[in-house]
Amino acid sequence: MRFVSSGATAALVGAGTMAGLACLAKAEMGLAAATVVVAAVLVRSAGRGGRWSAMFVGLLPIALLVAAVYGALVAQVGWRTLVEENHLLPMRLPAALVYYNRRMFGFDEPLRSLAQMLAIASGWRC
Repeated sequence: MRFVSSGATAALVGAGTMAGLACLAKAEMGLAAATVVVAAVLVRSAGRGGRWSAMFVGLLPIALLVAAVYGALVAQVGWRTLVEENHLLPMRLPAALVYYNRRMFGFDEPLRSLAQMLAIASGWRC
């Protein structure tokens, strides 16, 4: 918001840094924060040139933070530990975790889950 109101490059770098930290804490929240940085650039630079350079300035801290931290982790523990044992990417998940996720998110009975979501959205009690 500070970048949108002032146009200060420091505010954009700060927003990118915060989005990078959010990405390290929880990847999906970091991606949402990155889209906010992009939206701020688009709002601020509507109808003007320099949009791509501002986008670069806003997204660079995100990329640098994530690359530095994950690079240090990979150097310390290796790719295998990072990918397989921490479930960073959905590869070779244990059967118990797959069962738990299906049960918790309703993928074991998708039609029933869909019916419940539609009923809740319409205000009807099931």
